[in-house]
Amino acid sequence: MRKASYVLGMVGGCLALVGAVLYIVGGLFIVFTGTLFFDEIMAIINNFVNLPGGSTNWINTFVIGMGGVLIVVLGVLCAVAGILGLVGARKVEKNNVTAGVLMLVAAGLSLIAGFGFFLMILFLLGGIFALVKEKSPEPPEQPQ
Repeated sequence: MRKASYVLGMVGGCLALVGAVLYIVGGLFIVFTGTLFFDEIMAIINNFVNLPGGSTNWINTFVIGMGGVLIVVLGVLCAVAGILGLVGARKVEKNNVTAGVLMLVAAGLSLIAGFGFFLMILFLLGGIFALVKEKSPEPPEQPQ
């Protein structure tokens, strides 16, 4: 079970870190480009939303910017989950209880981060496998 926990933690941690990089890069792209690439979407929104007193461009810019910030925050949560999963995988052989708890926390964070149910399952199984006690080998019975 320790080997399975190690592999699940490593695979989940690596995938979480790759996803975190994608989240953070995409979020920063949205934050820094603002409405530059969203002109058509903004035109559609402006057709439906007519506020008294003028243009809604500042609202659109604010909403798109906050969406980008939210994506960056989710990327950071995903990175934390990946690091916890990798640390948990490395600790499986020496301290299985700590490793199991780290992987279970990583499972919760990966579910919150929205990167997916798949990573949550990997970390959850890795954490459970780390917490399960291994059976000690029983000595063979001596013939009498």
